[in-house]
Amino acid sequence: MSETKKKKKSYAGLLIFIWVFFIAAIAAFGTLLYINRETLAKDLGFVEKTSYTVNSNEEVNNLISVYFKALASADQETLQGCVTAPQQYDNMTTVEGRSKVITDYTDINCYYVDGPEPDSYIVFTIMNITITDVNSRPLDIYKPMHIVKMGDKYLIDNSAQSQELQDFINQLTLESDIQDLYRMVKTDQDSKAASDPSFAEFLNKLNN
Repeated sequence: MSETKKKKKSYAGLLIFIWVFFIAAIAAFGTLLYINRETLAKDLGFVEKTSYTVNSNEEVNNLISVYFKALASADQETLQGCVTAPQQYDNMTTVEGRSKVITDYTDINCYYVDGPEPDSYIVFTIMNITITDVNSRPLDIYKPMHIVKMGDKYLIDNSAQSQELQDFINQLTLESDIQDLYRMVKTDQDSKAASDPSFAEFLNKLNN
């Protein structure tokens, strides 16, 4: 074989080697990207981030669970122990009337957003409710609760809200992921109203 042919063959072999190595490198890089796709997506902002965490504080979860059980049973003493302004429950007429309509709260889930001051939260609570004379148990979302640390325990802040706190909660409620929570509840209620005449009748009375 001539020297020229040997050089051409060697050059061709080198090109093939480089090409195979290049393809292998791309494949390996693609595999790495696939394995780390969720992390990369978050870093690049392609995954929607929520402003809340779910059931992230066990102590507050327990507080809210106890509070709703007390609402359902019109337990004055327990309600007063859950809040910063217990005098709100000196008169139980409204609570007693409500407890005759909504008799239980189950599957309670708390959506936490950090509050405007340290060691505080704004909590959106979603649960299934049991309604007198209604067959289904629709989802409901409770008004945003301001949770604060008082001494060594958390309490529901039911005192008069400052304008600053009201503005903070109102702005927070407009966030798209919080609005999604309200839409989830509305979708569930619409679905149950369509399949449960007793709930549809309840909503009709509620809205009229």
